[in-house]
Amino acid sequence: MDGEQDDENTYLLDGVQTIQRDQLEELERLGPDVDLVAYPPCQDGSAKKVIFKYYFLWQYAQMSWKEMNLWMRLPRHPNIVPFDRVVIDELEGRVVGFTNVYMPGGNLEENRSRTFKLEWLRQLIKVVDDLNLEYGITHQDIAPRNLLIDESTDSIMLFDFNFAARTDYPSPVEGEEYVEDRNDIKGVIFTAYEIITQDNSLRNIPHEDQNTDNLTSKWVKHPENKLEAD
Repeated sequence: MDGEQDDENTYLLDGVQTIQRDQLEELERLGPDVDLVAYPPCQDGSAKKVIFKYYFLWQYAQMSWKEMNLWMRLPRHPNIVPFDRVVIDELEGRVVGFTNVYMPGGNLEENRSRTFKLEWLRQLIKVVDDLNLEYGITHQDIAPRNLLIDESTDSIMLFDFNFAARTDYPSPVEGEEYVEDRNDIKGVIFTAYEIITQDNSLRNIPHEDQNTDNLTSKWVKHPENKLEAD
């Protein structure tokens, strides 16, 4: 991610590790510019799996740089997928992407076999409150596709900060802008509705046209859904 940043390493926080791109073993292509990869095996012979996010087109470089810098500066939180390492190019040491911790099981949009728990909704509300009120960050893309379950702690985990922005930033910068129509409160409400009903139609329209007032007063549970109260 060269350009305005000549020496990327000066931007890294103390304690943030780097890894060379050629040390990553690609395991699976998960989507555009997102791979499941493994680090070199540890002494015990195991290889740590992580998610590698990067960019191919220069037009997306600034957004990727912004996401990396924001995510790696977030305090550790029990309901945010941890940032892991900065990935550098093997020739000049330039930043080409970053990794975050991999959690198996699929996101809540892909894997609907779980029994959804009320505690997970409470955790989602809490992490959004912490982001907005304590850290001054809006995620701006709260949705089932950006939520995982950490089975080791039985906790909901938020990830993917490519649309996130600082709420107190004086003016928009390239790759970062707070948009009221993408506010996280609306995101949580729509997410809860979509998990219960499996109806995504109300968000298949531009954000400025999405309105929680359009939600029916009675949310009809999808017959294949499993909720904790059932």
